Amino acid sequence: TQEAFYNKDCVLFVSVHQDGSYPVDQGKASEIGSGKGMGFNLNIPLPPGSGEGAYLAAFDKVVEPAIDIFKPDLILVSCGMTKHNS
Repeated sequence: TQEAFYNKDCVLFVSVHQDGSYPVDQGKASEIGSGKGMGFNLNIPLPPGSGEGAYLAAFDKVVEPAIDIFKPDLILVSCGMTKHNS
């Protein structure tokens, strides 16, 4: 999904995910978009084992303020799930 909007300023892309797990080769905090999309891509990689508190803190301190600034007309939530084998 990040790649689809990386160069666009019409979409604020936000991803909260486990660092280094998914997506494996992207999702770094330094990936903030490019061209017209610079600053409209927001990755929040959380350390493995982060619990509910870390997730809520990410939303309170990063995601909600970004949404307040961007003022979207519509919010879509993409819940990708990764299968883990024990």
